[in-house]
Amino acid sequence: MASDVLTRVVARLQNLPSISLPTDYPRPSGAQRVVEAAHTAQLSEQTSLSLLKLALYRENGEEEEEEVDTAAAPSAFHLLLAAFAVLLHRYTGDTDLVIGSSSASAKDPLVLRLSVDPNDPFWAVVRKVQQVEKEAEADALPYETIVHALGKDKEDTVESSRPLFRVRFFDETDEKDNFIRSTRLTSDLTISVTRPATSTHASLAPHISLRLIYNSLLFTSARISYIVDQLSVVLRKVAANPLSPVGSVPLLTSGQRAKLPERPQT
Repeated sequence: MASDVLTRVVARLQNLPSISLPTDYPRPSGAQRVVEAAHTAQLSEQTSLSLLKLALYRENGEEEEEEVDTAAAPSAFHLLLAAFAVLLHRYTGDTDLVIGSSSASAKDPLVLRLSVDPNDPFWAVVRKVQQVEKEAEADALPYETIVHALGKDKEDTVESSRPLFRVRFFDETDEKDNFIRSTRLTSDLTISVTRPATSTHASLAPHISLRLIYNSLLFTSARISYIVDQLSVVLRKVAANPLSPVGSVPLLTSGQRAKLPERPQT
C-alpha cells in the first residue's frame, strides 16, 4: 500500500544530517543563492581500467567465473557512487550521508542515505550503495510527497531551512528534469555520469565522462578539478585492494603530494 511505502521512506529519512562540504568561499547568509558553473572531465584510461577491475572483483577473491549472479555485480555507476561517498566522508568526517539520485527502474527520483565508517572496506560501501538504491527503488515516491511528509515544505520552520541533501549524483540517462530544477537552489554539487557510444574497436575499459555542476559562489574551478582527480585516485587505489578501509585510502595525486612541504629529517 502507498501508506506503507511512505511510512518506510519517512522512517529511513528521520533525523537527517546536515551535510556541508568544505567550501572555498563563505556560504552566503540568508536565502540560498546559486551561480551555477560546469566542469567536464573524462576519466583516464588507467581509472577506467580500475573500474573494470572492480567490476570483475568477487568477495572470494576469484575473477569472473562462468556462473556469476550478474544482478549482484555492481555497475560502473555503483562503483563511482561508492567512491564519491568515500570522498564525501573524507571531506566532511560525516558517517551519515544523504545523496539525491535517480534510477532507470524508478520513474521518481531517489533519496539515498548511506552510512560510511572509516573502518569500512571499500567493497562494503559498494554493497551498501547497491542495497540502499534497491530499497529506494522499491519505495520510490514523488519528491514532493517526501518533502511534504518530512515537513520540509513549511515556511519559517527549522526543518524547512534544512534541505534533504546538498549533493546529487546521477547517471545522465536517468536524470529527472523536474527533480533537477526543483532541487537546484539547495544543491551545492551535482555529478552526472555519461558514457558515450562506443564502436567495436573501442577499449574494453568503459569510457566515462563526468559532468559537474557546482555553485561557483562556494567553490573554485580548481576545487572541482581536485574532486575529479581525487575520485580517480580513490578508484585506482581500491582497485588494487577492494577491501582497503576507506579511512586510510590515499586521496592525493602525485602533483598534490609534490606541493606538500617536506617533513624535517629526524
